[in-house]
Amino acid sequence: MSYFPQKKGTLLVPSGSKNHLYVIVTDSCAENRQLLVNVSTIYPETYYDNTCVIEAGEHPFIKHSSYIVYRQARIDRTEHLIKCVNGWVFRPSQPVSDDLLERISKGFLSSHHVSRLIKNYFRQVS
Repeated sequence: MSYFPQKKGTLLVPSGSKNHLYVIVTDSCAENRQLLVNVSTIYPETYYDNTCVIEAGEHPFIKHSSYIVYRQARIDRTEHLIKCVNGWVFRPSQPVSDDLLERISKGFLSSHHVSRLIKNYFRQVS
């Protein structure tokens, strides 16, 4: 089966002994790149960017209240994502809903934690 990363898709990316959920926010652009952003659990008394909070169950992987980590958004080459999935490093997961993708996308323009590079890329491709 051939994998191709698409907007709304998600990837489980290993970090230490855990997997982190990354959301693919854009389709592949003319330069064959895509914007991804990860999700992190909200911990009591720990600062987090509340621009886009995701409740448990909004995606099957999310078991606790979580948030989008806009400051860690990244632009990856589509080819790199394909190689990581085919090499069994990244695992595709279920796509996010249209509603959740819209909330995540709006956050790129309103969060104070989005870098200028990422914000400019998002504006160009969305």
